[in-house]
Amino acid sequence: MTAPISLRDVNFGKDTAEFDRDLARYFLATETYNRILAGKKSIIAGRKGSGKTALMNFFVADATPTQAVITLEASQATLLKIKQSIDRLGQDLADLDASFKHAWLFSAMLALAERVIARKFALTEDAQLVHKFAKEHLSYRNGDAISTVANYVISWFVHAKSISVGDIAVEREVPAIAAHALVFDERTLLRLITSSARELNRRGETVYLFFDKLDERWEASRGNVALVQGLLLASRDLRALNLDLNPVVLIRDDILRVATEGFQHSDHFRMETEWIQWNEDSLLSLLAKRIAHSLRAANYAGFDALPPKDLWELVFEPSIPFKRVKIPMAAWLIERTLARPRDLVLFANLAIEQALSSGDTHAPIAKERVRAVERRFSEQKLDDLVAELSVEFPDAKIIFERFRLRPHTFATEELDVFLEDLVTDATLGLNWLPVDVADVKRWLYQIGFMCFSKIGGSLRGTRVIHSGIERQPGEFMIARKISVSPIFRSALQMRDRKHRDAKADVDDDDDDDDD
Repeated sequence: MTAPISLRDVNFGKDTAEFDRDLARYFLATETYNRILAGKKSIIAGRKGSGKTALMNFFVADATPTQAVITLEASQATLLKIKQSIDRLGQDLADLDASFKHAWLFSAMLALAERVIARKFALTEDAQLVHKFAKEHLSYRNGDAISTVANYVISWFVHAKSISVGDIAVEREVPAIAAHALVFDERTLLRLITSSARELNRRGETVYLFFDKLDERWEASRGNVALVQGLLLASRDLRALNLDLNPVVLIRDDILRVATEGFQHSDHFRMETEWIQWNEDSLLSLLAKRIAHSLRAANYAGFDALPPKDLWELVFEPSIPFKRVKIPMAAWLIERTLARPRDLVLFANLAIEQALSSGDTHAPIAKERVRAVERRFSEQKLDDLVAELSVEFPDAKIIFERFRLRPHTFATEELDVFLEDLVTDATLGLNWLPVDVADVKRWLYQIGFMCFSKIGGSLRGTRVIHSGIERQPGEFMIARKISVSPIFRSALQMRDRKHRDAKADVDDDDDDDDD
């Protein structure tokens, strides 16, 4: 390329998929996407910001005439009110997960029925069954321009005085309007689901039924755990229908872990789970696609054949100084994330904002601008981690603060002594904190707070390994040196062991000395 790139023409997109209208234009089709497309996995697990909702949104935006993409959210009024009603009955109910399974199947049936009856077509036997149900229970009429099913999902509990969820009857106070009761046994629900799915398949449509927003208002109470377990059971039953009907449960990995601990069906769900994992190459490609989209939209020429690394270097300086060497900028940025698209896009957006506010109008973004936003980004990510842990691990920030102003890399024995002081400190008041040092160390790795380094990687000679790169902590637990993940070091003003104060480390670099 010969023309200088204006930084105002570079748009990395939104770091939150729900608000990114251009996502379909630069979506990176990973192996996880391909497995969903092929119907090979029904549970997609990953940390917040790992791209679960982006997968669903791309399916919606990119749906072809041969795909019926349907989305259901746990925050919809039907499921939320079902949960609230069941919670009010008390916590000693048997088979609570089966009751929630019933509720999820009911919602799936409504969504599928809406898809079936939303268009005009010659009625088959299956379609007639769906229409009969809609007429009797949903006030649907053939002459309607749009099905009333969707509105019914929202208003169901508003109008219902009594319902049956599995074997549980729920009574509610309702406005002085005509009330009605709805009772569907599981056999009837599955029959209606089968009829709807078969009708869609007969039209040549493969059904993808996405379940999302399970983490909203999440807490590890019995009711919430049963809500998730019920969905897992429902997805299993939907898969067992052996139709072109692919349920896809999008779930945070920590919620899945809590919901399946001791669950009698856990082996089955492990086989059905796809864990979202990003590596250096995939994250490099993800941002490169967004750069290419920006250049294309601004009518730049001569970049289409460039590999991802070269696209990065059109926008960022190629390297950043570290001690006596230079680290590739892409490696430095990616290591300061938890290997999640949201982290990387946010950091890139902050860097370009900093460059523009400093008067830099053309690429590449100088390393000084990237450095200038590191502390701000790091503090935001530490706050996000605390918020993510707040329900299950309240006041976790107390532990993180104990690392402030310390060297960020520990010998294993040194870290054990440090953690022993933590677990024996009764003043912390953290009732959930394990008493075993090894368990604390494992937990710090699982949440992404601690990491280790190893030889390899495609961007430089070593690479940082944390739970976003490798879920299992096996190698971490036997590593000779262990570090706080680079993403959090600046927020905690941690220093390189060779520096005497935190400021020196912030001004130089904060990669550990085992690189």
